[in-house]
Amino acid sequence: IFISDSSATQSWLMEQAFEIHRPRSVLLSEAYQSMGYAVPAAYGAKIGAPERTVCTIVGDGSFMMSCGELATAVSLGIDITYIIFNDGVYGALRHSQKYVYGERYIGTDINSPDFKTLAEAFGAVGHKVESGAEFAEALRESQSAGGVHVVDCPIDKNSLSSRWQRTVKTFAADPLSTEQPSR
Repeated sequence: IFISDSSATQSWLMEQAFEIHRPRSVLLSEAYQSMGYAVPAAYGAKIGAPERTVCTIVGDGSFMMSCGELATAVSLGIDITYIIFNDGVYGALRHSQKYVYGERYIGTDINSPDFKTLAEAFGAVGHKVESGAEFAEALRESQSAGGVHVVDCPIDKNSLSSRWQRTVKTFAADPLSTEQPSR
């Protein structure tokens, strides 16, 4: 089961290359764009489907909204992997301010902690990865060792999923457009 917050990470999860093969495999908070949903939703999903693997993909800003819930996940003794796309900004807001408001940024920078150390402070296993190989190893370890794992994945704050790239082109052509980009 993959879970994503309503942040820029949701657009990464919806990439065309990400295939979904089973019903009830992706949980999103699409309707109200509630940041912080994914962290507690992960242990809810695991309790509801204990036989399934649960992986949360979340931005650093969304993770910070409810990171205290790591205490609950650890105390429940369940197996969950949290993958944090750590770009140091509220990415969805920053991208909007860059492309819609002419790079007039306000309130988009985040002073995020060292997520590896934060995870360990809660009794979870922390990983900080700097390459695809380290990421793959962290995922293998989280699946084989069990428990709560937090994988800190630093990314460039200007990285855009293909979905956001299409949105940017739409706004660049007509900043007042309400047209949804095609998939």
